[in-house]
Amino acid sequence: MNILGAIIAGGQSRRMAGSNKLFLKLQDEFLIERAARKLNQQIGQLVINLNREEDAVKSLGYQIILDQHNDHQGPLAGIYSALNWAQKSDDKIDYVLTAPADAPFFPDDLSKVLSNAIGNNDIAIAQYDGYPQQLFGLWSVKCLKDLSLFLENPDNRKVISFIRSKNWVQVDINKQQTDPFMNINTPQDWQMAQDIVAKQGDY
Repeated sequence: MNILGAIIAGGQSRRMAGSNKLFLKLQDEFLIERAARKLNQQIGQLVINLNREEDAVKSLGYQIILDQHNDHQGPLAGIYSALNWAQKSDDKIDYVLTAPADAPFFPDDLSKVLSNAIGNNDIAIAQYDGYPQQLFGLWSVKCLKDLSLFLENPDNRKVISFIRSKNWVQVDINKQQTDPFMNINTPQDWQMAQDIVAKQGDY
């Protein structure tokens, strides 16, 4: 099973009071840098998806891929772009493992857990405390054609709607002291993440 990691970083930080959350720092790392490092440690080959050029992201040294759709169709556009890049790669990639850039605490064994669970399904996603974590997913490259057709309708933006159109499986992640899938959307979320690291240490 040949897996490509993809950080989905196309959000517009609308609720961050003017700050680009990709470049908020936690333990001396930008959020985007931290997410890329954590996923790359699990996979060994990684791309970062953006909806626009960011010189500071380029400086991290990873392959950058831009959204193939210009009408801001959200995370699905980023997932499509990653699958499209994977299919065209010479590395014969079978699956793309996705994680959002704004989730600093996602599990270090995410790749292993989803890989072990996917079986003959097209998609495996994490589930935590009863809720699907739809951007933490392992996606077969074979999904690309159907996702392309799905995105032809500009109203099709919901990740879970596409997932439910395929053969898929949810994988329960064990309860932890801190929600490993918390993401940073607001200044309050950002403060909470800093407090977690200050009290519990980095992980």
